[in-house]
Amino acid sequence: MPKRKPDNTSYKILLEPYPTDKYFSINHIYRIKFPYGLITAKPDPCLQPDWNIYYDAILCHSKYEASYFKVFSNPIVIGSLKYKSIKSNSNNEKQTLLYLPTYGELSSIDELINTLHELKSKYYIIVKFHHGTSFLNNEKNRLDNLKNVVDEWYDLNTNLSDLFTKSDVVLSDNSSATFEALYNNIPVAIFSNNINKKLGDFNTLQHDLVESNILPYTNQTKNIPEILSLACSDEYRKKQNNIKEQLFYISDKAESEFLEAIKNYLNDNINLKYKQLHDVLVNDYILKNNLIKDINKKNELLSNKISKQEQEYMILQNNNLDLQNLTNSLKSQIEAQNKILSEYDNGKLYRLAKKIYTIYFKIFKNN
Repeated sequence: MPKRKPDNTSYKILLEPYPTDKYFSINHIYRIKFPYGLITAKPDPCLQPDWNIYYDAILCHSKYEASYFKVFSNPIVIGSLKYKSIKSNSNNEKQTLLYLPTYGELSSIDELINTLHELKSKYYIIVKFHHGTSFLNNEKNRLDNLKNVVDEWYDLNTNLSDLFTKSDVVLSDNSSATFEALYNNIPVAIFSNNINKKLGDFNTLQHDLVESNILPYTNQTKNIPEILSLACSDEYRKKQNNIKEQLFYISDKAESEFLEAIKNYLNDNINLKYKQLHDVLVNDYILKNNLIKDINKKNELLSNKISKQEQEYMILQNNNLDLQNLTNSLKSQIEAQNKILSEYDNGKLYRLAKKIYTIYFKIFKNN
């Protein structure tokens, strides 16, 4: 059953789309990750160790993706539970364009508002918001602007499969919905300012498909009509259908494959040596991760202390500079007063000497 709050129950299997440890902790024996998309579109953060290393198994819908999930865990390839056979059944006079943006810095909504308005002359436009935007206050203005432009809009409460049935072409950016469209044979094109937010040297899949000339792509809004037309062409339809067979594991036994994977863990019908050694790896990772966090926390405290001392030192330096300036000012005043006194004294002596010489010359002159 879905859990929103922790309890003291110990579960045989904890099934998650990503780690929820930062929200609450659930007691478990086995931990299995299930995908909320068909293939990961964002290696960062979705392929980071923190998102994957804790799992005893990772369910995948792609042998391609399973080949590199082996780095972290035991990947189990099963058919997609989300999609059966879907066929486009668009009844609009215009072609129906399904716009599927992601959220955050990789979203294309801000750049495409005006372009979508222009595209309405040729396309009937529907949009499904990324599920994350329903809970993010900083996305509200974007969505409000989008609602005012498109013909229909949907949030996380609508299944994407329902929208594919009435769509002729998909426009996306860095959303994993790009691959959902490929899986369902809906032509797809990409607009994005950055399709390759890499993790180390690991490229995004959408970047690789653009480089292979399978996904029509542009980062110029003026070229969007062109890439949409390309996506609908026989040439690109064939390319995208072919890559679908390479990327995805397509099965009509998805439910039984999922249940078999779960039953194997419920009945401990797994390689226990793998589980035991993987636990050693995970515990070692957690220990070292916690040590790093402790060191970083201590470094932060020391940095704050150093920063405070530097501020105090600067205050002392400024006070010392003020004292020096005051001392120099007083010295200047003393020198000025000494000069005045010197000039005064010199003036008196000069007049006294002149008076003496005058008397002296009068005496000698009379004699």
